[in-house]
Amino acid sequence: MDPAQKLNIDQSQSIYQITLTRIHEALAPFVDRVETISPGHTFGRRVFNHMLHLEGEDEAGLGQSANSSIQSRERELFKIVCGTHDIGRVIAALPVDERCRFIPAERLGLNWNDDRTAQHNHGELGVHFLRHTGLLNSLPSEEIAIVEQAIWHHSLAQNELPTDSKAYRICNLLRERDQVSILLNPSYSSCEGVLRQFLQWGIESYGMTQTEAKDLLNQSETFSAEVAARLSDLLNRKLSIPDSTEELEGHTPKQAALYRAMDLWFTTPPRSELVDLVTNWIK
Repeated sequence: MDPAQKLNIDQSQSIYQITLTRIHEALAPFVDRVETISPGHTFGRRVFNHMLHLEGEDEAGLGQSANSSIQSRERELFKIVCGTHDIGRVIAALPVDERCRFIPAERLGLNWNDDRTAQHNHGELGVHFLRHTGLLNSLPSEEIAIVEQAIWHHSLAQNELPTDSKAYRICNLLRERDQVSILLNPSYSSCEGVLRQFLQWGIESYGMTQTEAKDLLNQSETFSAEVAARLSDLLNRKLSIPDSTEELEGHTPKQAALYRAMDLWFTTPPRSELVDLVTNWIK
């Protein structure tokens, strides 16, 4: 059988579409493997479907300004990045020996044996998988570099790529689309869900670990309730700028730091641009 037929490839497709098809076909057995490891759970399938969803969204959904900033061939690369960005999450869910075979020797110093570390670095892990399998090799080398850089950096606390690069622009668009998709997921349609997102993606950008933030919330029911009320105010645009120092008196330095991090997270672009979306479904 012709390989293209085996992969359900339409010969009229572009090299970018063919590349995506091949990646999805190659990833499918790993998704199935993850499902067999944890019967009854659908983590692998949910991750796979999430990538397909982002890949298939109409580009107009990015907004006019964002859509106009990405041109023809970049759109194709952006689609590949959307359809592959969370491959590392699937690989990270495999047993340690199976996930580590994709990691080059020079990167084995990172604690890949730890499930949390592997998931946290899923952007890098996805790139290692793509390099190991050669699934991007049909693209020009400069385009492979753009795709790999965007995938690698999308899971970091901040996009540290050069701001004038194509990889930076594609990575930023992915992060925004990814965040909107997560926030509009029914499982996050509550203040508690949004707080989980902030603790996972935001707090470490402001010098506090997730563990420290969670310990603060668990230590005091009163403070935890205050945080929930403050979050509600932020989502409903009742707080447009960070509170003054006087309003934070009576709190410990770490509690005040958590407050300020929340203020900045929800009032600084691009997160502030998502608040209207969040507010619509939080009510």
